[in-house]
Amino acid sequence: MSIRTNLYENGIDYCWYDSSNLLYSECVDNKDDFKTLYIVFKNGIKYVYKDVNVNDYLMFRTDLSQGIALNKYLKKYKYEKLETVNIPELKEREQMIKIKQINEAKIKEENEKEIKEKEKNT
Repeated sequence: MSIRTNLYENGIDYCWYDSSNLLYSECVDNKDDFKTLYIVFKNGIKYVYKDVNVNDYLMFRTDLSQGIALNKYLKKYKYEKLETVNIPELKEREQMIKIKQINEAKIKEENEKEIKEKEKNT
């Protein structure tokens, strides 16, 4: 799996990848089993894939190569080229998420240590 950073928030799965061509995907959970998937390539070009089956999305997302998986699982869906994305902004967003996740993990660890200390002393 080449997911570098991942965040699931408000029904959207945000993923940044270690891939030679793909940088990012954003999968919107719809009320049915079909997803709306946005994919951004490293050159900033963005596509939307509509009515993607959840299983095909999961196979794409967890594959060792998102480029190969894109052709294998997603090319059969309708897609549309969208506006070009500002890559530095997208990378900055990833860094902010990483920092937030690290800070949350540290706080959780500190809280767990504190709880163990209190249990030890009682």
